[in-house]
Amino acid sequence: MAWFGDTRNGMSRNDCFQSWRLYIRKYKLAKKFLTRSCASIDKQLTNEGFSIWKQLVSVKRQRLYIDNIEELNRRKDEHEEQITKFRIQIE
Repeated sequence: MAWFGDTRNGMSRNDCFQSWRLYIRKYKLAKKFLTRSCASIDKQLTNEGFSIWKQLVSVKRQRLYIDNIEELNRRKDEHEEQITKFRIQIE
């Protein structure tokens, strides 16, 4: 109410209400701006975190593949042998 008293000094009632409306409008715009900027920052942080997570998962998958490359080659050879056996049986 101190603002209202200071603003009221020497002003008509309509001028006072106009000043109050302008103050409210500026307050709402500032609040909207802060809300949007906070949401934008939150979204950016989430996206950065997700990209870091994807990179870590990719590195982990690559390590797993490299660690198991011998086993995968052995399985591949077995499958190729089975395929050749089936071809021979079919012919």
